[in-house]
Amino acid sequence: MPEPGVVLPLCSGKDLMHRHSRIRALVAVSAASLALGGLAVLPAQATARAAAPTAARATSSDQAAVWLAAQLTDGVIHNDQYDDIGLTIDTGLAADAIGEAGAVSTIANGVAGQVAGYVGDGTTESYAGALGKAATFAEIAGRDPRAFGGVDLIGRLEARVTGSGAAAGRIVDQSQYGDYANVIGQAFAVQALSGASSASAASALAFLLKQQCDAGYFRLNFSAAGAAAQDCDGSAAADAKPSVDATATVLRVLLSLDTFDDAVNASIDAAIVWLEKQQYADGSFGSDDQIVTENANSTGLAGWALGLAQERKPARRAAEWLRAHQVANAGACVSYATADTGAIAYDDAALADLAGKKITAETQDQFRRATAQALPALQYARPRGDIVAPFTAEYVKAGTQQIIVVRNAAPGELVCLSTQDGSDAVARRANKIGGAKAGFKLPKTTGRTVILVSTVDGLADKVTIKALGETTFEVTAKRTVARGGLQSVVVTGLAPAETLGLSVGGRLVKSGQANAKGVYRTTYRVTGAPGRTRLLVTGAFSGRQGTATYTVTR
Repeated sequence: MPEPGVVLPLCSGKDLMHRHSRIRALVAVSAASLALGGLAVLPAQATARAAAPTAARATSSDQAAVWLAAQLTDGVIHNDQYDDIGLTIDTGLAADAIGEAGAVSTIANGVAGQVAGYVGDGTTESYAGALGKAATFAEIAGRDPRAFGGVDLIGRLEARVTGSGAAAGRIVDQSQYGDYANVIGQAFAVQALSGASSASAASALAFLLKQQCDAGYFRLNFSAAGAAAQDCDGSAAADAKPSVDATATVLRVLLSLDTFDDAVNASIDAAIVWLEKQQYADGSFGSDDQIVTENANSTGLAGWALGLAQERKPARRAAEWLRAHQVANAGACVSYATADTGAIAYDDAALADLAGKKITAETQDQFRRATAQALPALQYARPRGDIVAPFTAEYVKAGTQQIIVVRNAAPGELVCLSTQDGSDAVARRANKIGGAKAGFKLPKTTGRTVILVSTVDGLADKVTIKALGETTFEVTAKRTVARGGLQSVVVTGLAPAETLGLSVGGRLVKSGQANAKGVYRTTYRVTGAPGRTRLLVTGAFSGRQGTATYTVTR
């Protein structure tokens, strides 16, 4: 049965058109330079990526790639029922997007062995979307799409392109199951046909551009095959619904084309403007009017496309939302199975539901699809800096809650704050400026509490909190002092460098700081009426004090 697709203040339009024309100009120069240098020319998608500046790859990208690689068996992803070649190709495209050439080669070998079943037998069954997707991947993997796994993918795809009429250029399935071809499949067909310099590429591209509405988005489904209007704007409202997934996929394909056609440039610009307007405040995307909730699949596709288009801020925000939905353990904050580390959860609920469990046969498909479509976008996330958790207080009061603030983490990454003795651990996701914080209730007695700050890479920083509990100081003073004379005082039992104050009759007569041994020595001139006098010594916090009495003489 045919694969139904991957259903899963701005510049002016003129300025954007010029900007994206320059992007493809850079692509062309890059490819020409490679050819002159005697190196193999990168596939169109890879050259487009090379022209777009990307953020340094964060640990999250590496871990997602490792997890996805672990889902492969002989280069293919197998679910409970069958080898999923469509998902395997998605994984291969993701591997190519982050430069994992070895993984791409392994997957290409696996896909080649089963591509015949994936695209149909070529007689009674021939699936246009699958042909376009498989041929695109073959080209990206450096294989011949006209002889991939013994199949001429380009020849069969050309046969599925409508030759004339209002639907000229439209791909159509040949299948007893019906026609499941859609705009995402059309985009892959355009990329494959263009990469193979097929005579059908121009008409396929022209039909693809008709699937964009004036609002800037691309719809997912075509009009009925026999409809007079085959374009988005001319179709009924039910056939012209916006799709983030389709728009992002088409945008990515259009950016890969080696063309400077004004229509393509205008289409790219309009798609970017529309796509950025769909981004939620937290950086995520929904899919369409049926799936408006934020999810990793649509956020991944949109973030990837916007990153290739050099729309740095929206791509970064999407990437950091994805990173906040990645399965991760850090330090003492262990909520997930080690084998699941790196997977991307579909949404908040999926990540929360996984805590304390393992990804199962029933849930693995969702995690695999989400991770494959999110991985390319993760490369646009900001990396972490030098993580610090500054804590400047020399002493704090025992029994109080102290807030530890972490800075310079990577936005969205897991930060674990835990006591060194393991009695308390708090997991936090760094916010959009790389911050995280957690509160810890201290013991009621004097002592030190060490807070460890960990990420998936290990210990990043630690904080030592010195708490002072209630105590009674020993205060030694001369028993008798003449009025106007000097009183000598020694206070012991203080903490090293603890601040203190000496008061007589509610009036502060001296303040200071203990030495390294917790001892304080001082003198002060005695005033006041003759008679018994009480000296009160107060430490850094209430409950820490000592007293002495002496007699003032005339």
